[in-house]
Amino acid sequence: MLRKAITLFAAACVTVTGTTALAQNDPRADQDQITRYWFDQTTPKAAPAPQPAAAPTAAPAPRRVGYSSTGAFTIHNNEGRVHSAYPTGEASGGAIHVEKLLPAEISAGENFEYLIVATSLIDGEIHNVNICDQLSNNFQVVSAEPNPQSTSGNRYCWNLGNFGPRERKVIRITGSASGGESLNSCATVDFDLPLCAESRITTPQLTLEMNAPQQICKCDPFPISYVVCNPGTGVARDVVVSQQLPAGLTVNGSNTVTQSFASIGPGECREFQVMAEVAQPGVFRHNARATSGRLTADASAGSTTVGQARLALLCSSPDRRFIGNDFCHEYTISNPGDCPANNVQLSVGVSGAAPISASDGGNIGGSNVTWTFASIPAGASRTVSICFDPASPGTISTRGSASGDCIDDRPQTECNTEIRGIPAVLLEVVDENDPVPVGSDEIYTITTTNQGSATDTNILITCQLEPNVTFVSAQGATSATQSGATVTFAPLPSLAPKARATWQIRVRGAQPGDTRFRVRMDTDNIQRPVEETEATNIYQ
Repeated sequence: MLRKAITLFAAACVTVTGTTALAQNDPRADQDQITRYWFDQTTPKAAPAPQPAAAPTAAPAPRRVGYSSTGAFTIHNNEGRVHSAYPTGEASGGAIHVEKLLPAEISAGENFEYLIVATSLIDGEIHNVNICDQLSNNFQVVSAEPNPQSTSGNRYCWNLGNFGPRERKVIRITGSASGGESLNSCATVDFDLPLCAESRITTPQLTLEMNAPQQICKCDPFPISYVVCNPGTGVARDVVVSQQLPAGLTVNGSNTVTQSFASIGPGECREFQVMAEVAQPGVFRHNARATSGRLTADASAGSTTVGQARLALLCSSPDRRFIGNDFCHEYTISNPGDCPANNVQLSVGVSGAAPISASDGGNIGGSNVTWTFASIPAGASRTVSICFDPASPGTISTRGSASGDCIDDRPQTECNTEIRGIPAVLLEVVDENDPVPVGSDEIYTITTTNQGSATDTNILITCQLEPNVTFVSAQGATSATQSGATVTFAPLPSLAPKARATWQIRVRGAQPGDTRFRVRMDTDNIQRPVEETEATNIYQ
């Protein structure tokens, strides 16, 4: 039989875009790894077998000294191969490797199998792989697997779709040669090689919470805390939490709070706290905002009512008191504020007399009395007293002042009591010679003693004689004048406490009988006269 060697040639046209495909496996193709096809680029085309043909002589094994990109046809064990890598022609930079496998020699009219093997050389995807093979006119196609998508003349085209990483697909063609010296085919390859990049889409989010006390007292700690979280799927960057503080509230001397975070990862939270300072009592509302690019989150902690303790001080005392009568000055310290007043100090200075006692544990130190109260609740009060026992006339004064922790007001007040003495003049009249015979003299001694605590003034002594005695003479602390039966002494200007003044009147018995000597005393400090009568018996 006449055997004719038919040589195949390859050509390629490449485009680049696209991605995946289904694998097809061929037993022969599976035995041929890409690294196997390293051939000397000068390997000659196989020559036709001699006529008549004897058993074919095996070709020597190829030497792996270089990659053939020329499409040179090689023969090994009566198997012919031609191959190339696209688009570079070199495996090291190529994307897809295409080879043709067919018998080195075929018999005219007999069917043979012809393979086209396409293999991905990359770890990515290759899209829209199309292989078209232009067959010579003496090549009769019996069948093809897979079926070609188009045939025109003797040009067969297969759309192999997408190739995955290192994927291989095989086209099997069964045909025969009608005659001639050789069969030839020329394949073109085109495909899309996508250049793909992937960016993960994330969605960061922000939430903000803040907390502040609902009610405190001025000078109490005033913490404000913030918690900013990212419940999203991406990193929130350049996060800023800010609050414009209400008037009267500051943090480190500033009326704004600002805290920055370079980043907050998904599911993470950041927390911080500030200590605010309040200038005066009031109601302070809290609103804050967190921002990160176009993300915002608002939060409110409601309001904080800041109260304050206050102090008020009152004093009550008698306007006047007399010597020898004790009395007290009372001080009432109260808290009309809305917070407890702590560590309250009450200090009272005293002048005019030394106190004899102080209530509620008051400490008497010289001319000052002090009290300390650990706490006076809002709306409550404390009353204390300082007591005196005056020994001399004058004015006793006390002046109190109060203070406490974190209390701006320092109330003051005072009490005054006038101390007066009480004049109490005793009038005494004594006769010396009772009974007295007619013609003899009787002496009446008049004594005034100020038993009180104050000086009495203008002590006036008036004496009244009855008809059975006659006036003889008068003497004493002041001069006397006599008019009929009345003897009047000039007023004594003053009589000091415990002092004594004496007057004497001498009379002579004129007629027997029971006579009465009457004395009347008037002073500036008694509203009714004091009268005293002494009885004397005049006998014959």
